[in-house]
Amino acid sequence: MTSMTLTEQGIEEMERNKEIVRRVYDGWNRGSIDEFKDALAADFKEHTRKGDIRDRAACIAETERFLKNMPDARFDVQEMIAEGDRVVVVQRFTGTMDREVRGMEPAGQKVDMREVDIYRIEGGKIAELWVFLNDAG
Repeated sequence: MTSMTLTEQGIEEMERNKEIVRRVYDGWNRGSIDEFKDALAADFKEHTRKGDIRDRAACIAETERFLKNMPDARFDVQEMIAEGDRVVVVQRFTGTMDREVRGMEPAGQKVDMREVDIYRIEGGKIAELWVFLNDAG
Protein backbone atom coordinates (compact mmCIF):
# COMPACT_ATOMS: atom_id res chain seq x y z
CA MET A 1 0.00 0.00 0.00
CA THR A 2 1.44 3.36 -1.00
CA SER A 3 1.18 6.29 1.33
CA MET A 4 -0.61 9.39 0.18
CA THR A 5 0.81 12.84 0.42
CA LEU A 6 -1.00 15.46 2.44
CA THR A 7 -1.96 17.12 -0.84
CA GLU A 8 -3.56 13.93 -2.19
CA GLN A 9 -5.45 13.42 1.08
CA GLY A 10 -6.61 17.04 1.02
CA ILE A 11 -7.82 16.76 -2.55
CA GLU A 12 -9.75 13.56 -1.79
CA GLU A 13 -11.36 15.20 1.26
CA MET A 14 -12.38 18.27 -0.75
CA GLU A 15 -13.88 16.06 -3.47
CA ARG A 16 -15.86 14.12 -0.81
CA ASN A 17 -17.10 17.43 0.62
CA LYS A 18 -18.22 18.60 -2.82
CA GLU A 19 -20.09 15.33 -3.34
CA ILE A 20 -21.99 15.81 -0.05
CA VAL A 21 -23.14 19.25 -1.21
CA ARG A 22 -23.85 18.09 -4.78
CA ARG A 23 -26.24 15.40 -3.47
CA VAL A 24 -28.20 18.09 -1.58
CA TYR A 25 -28.81 20.11 -4.76
CA ASP A 26 -29.68 16.98 -6.72
CA GLY A 27 -32.27 16.10 -4.06
CA TRP A 28 -33.78 19.57 -4.08
CA ASN A 29 -34.09 19.42 -7.87
CA ARG A 30 -36.12 16.22 -7.45
CA GLY A 31 -38.30 17.95 -4.84
CA SER A 32 -36.79 15.83 -2.05
CA ILE A 33 -35.36 17.07 1.22
CA ASP A 34 -34.06 13.68 2.38
CA GLU A 35 -30.49 14.23 1.14
CA PHE A 36 -30.41 17.60 2.92
CA LYS A 37 -31.62 16.11 6.20
CA ASP A 38 -29.10 13.29 5.97
CA ALA A 39 -26.23 15.68 5.21
CA LEU A 40 -26.76 18.01 8.18
CA ALA A 41 -24.81 17.63 11.42
CA ALA A 42 -26.84 17.40 14.63
CA ASP A 43 -25.56 20.82 15.74
CA PHE A 44 -25.89 22.41 12.27
CA LYS A 45 -26.23 26.21 12.03
CA GLU A 46 -27.46 28.29 9.09
CA HIS A 47 -26.36 31.92 8.90
CA THR A 48 -29.21 33.55 6.97
CA ARG A 49 -28.91 36.52 4.66
CA LYS A 50 -30.62 38.64 7.32
CA GLY A 51 -27.94 37.78 9.86
CA ASP A 52 -30.06 35.35 11.87
CA ILE A 53 -28.88 31.91 12.87
CA ARG A 54 -31.19 28.95 12.34
CA ASP A 55 -30.68 25.56 13.91
CA ARG A 56 -31.04 22.26 12.08
CA ALA A 57 -34.78 21.82 12.73
CA ALA A 58 -35.68 25.38 11.71
CA CYS A 59 -33.59 25.19 8.53
CA ILE A 60 -35.16 21.87 7.53
CA ALA A 61 -38.67 23.21 8.18
CA GLU A 62 -38.02 26.35 6.12
CA THR A 63 -36.55 24.33 3.26
CA GLU A 64 -39.51 21.92 3.29
CA ARG A 65 -41.95 24.88 3.14
CA PHE A 66 -39.96 26.46 0.34
CA LEU A 67 -39.92 23.32 -1.82
CA LYS A 68 -43.61 22.67 -1.16
CA ASN A 69 -44.63 26.24 -2.04
CA MET A 70 -42.48 26.39 -5.17
CA PRO A 71 -42.75 22.89 -6.64
CA ASP A 72 -41.00 23.80 -9.91
CA ALA A 73 -37.92 25.11 -8.08
CA ARG A 74 -34.68 24.43 -9.88
CA PHE A 75 -31.19 24.89 -8.43
CA ASP A 76 -28.55 25.02 -11.16
CA VAL A 77 -25.06 24.82 -9.73
CA GLN A 78 -22.90 27.04 -11.90
CA GLU A 79 -19.69 26.77 -9.90
CA MET A 80 -18.56 24.61 -7.00
CA ILE A 81 -15.23 25.32 -5.33
CA ALA A 82 -13.73 23.45 -2.37
CA GLU A 83 -10.93 24.62 -0.12
CA GLY A 84 -10.15 22.87 3.13
CA ASP A 85 -13.42 22.21 4.97
CA ARG A 86 -15.42 24.74 2.87
CA VAL A 87 -17.47 24.27 -0.26
CA VAL A 88 -18.63 27.38 -2.10
CA VAL A 89 -21.53 27.09 -4.53
CA VAL A 90 -22.56 29.73 -7.03
CA GLN A 91 -26.01 28.80 -8.19
CA ARG A 92 -28.94 30.08 -10.18
CA PHE A 93 -32.36 29.50 -8.72
CA THR A 94 -35.50 29.52 -10.89
CA GLY A 95 -39.12 28.76 -10.14
CA THR A 96 -42.67 30.09 -10.13
CA MET A 97 -44.28 31.80 -7.15
CA ASP A 98 -47.66 30.08 -7.12
CA ARG A 99 -47.89 30.19 -3.31
CA GLU A 100 -46.46 32.33 -0.51
CA VAL A 101 -42.69 31.95 -0.35
CA ARG A 102 -40.60 33.41 2.47
CA GLY A 103 -43.16 36.10 3.21
CA MET A 104 -43.65 37.12 -0.43
CA GLU A 105 -47.19 36.93 -1.74
CA PRO A 106 -47.80 34.65 -4.71
CA ALA A 107 -48.42 36.34 -8.01
CA GLY A 108 -47.52 33.59 -10.46
CA GLN A 109 -44.35 35.41 -11.41
CA LYS A 110 -41.20 33.64 -12.49
CA VAL A 111 -38.26 33.90 -10.14
CA ASP A 112 -34.68 33.93 -11.43
CA MET A 113 -32.03 34.68 -8.79
CA ARG A 114 -28.36 34.12 -8.17
CA GLU A 115 -27.05 32.90 -4.84
CA VAL A 116 -23.72 32.07 -3.25
CA ASP A 117 -23.79 29.43 -0.53
CA ILE A 118 -20.83 28.56 1.66
CA TYR A 119 -20.85 25.20 3.42
CA ARG A 120 -18.51 24.09 6.20
CA ILE A 121 -18.13 20.32 6.34
CA GLU A 122 -17.08 18.52 9.50
CA GLY A 123 -16.93 14.77 9.95
CA GLY A 124 -18.69 14.15 6.63
CA LYS A 125 -21.67 16.37 7.55
CA ILE A 126 -22.65 19.97 6.82
CA ALA A 127 -21.91 21.83 10.05
CA GLU A 128 -22.61 25.38 8.88
CA LEU A 129 -24.15 27.20 5.93
CA TRP A 130 -23.93 30.86 4.94
CA VAL A 131 -26.42 32.12 2.32
CA PHE A 132 -25.78 35.19 0.16
CA LEU A 133 -28.74 35.92 -2.10
CA ASN A 134 -28.63 38.41 -4.93
CA ASP A 135 -32.28 39.47 -4.99
CA ALA A 136 -31.70 43.02 -6.23
CA GLY A 137 -33.03 42.05 -9.66
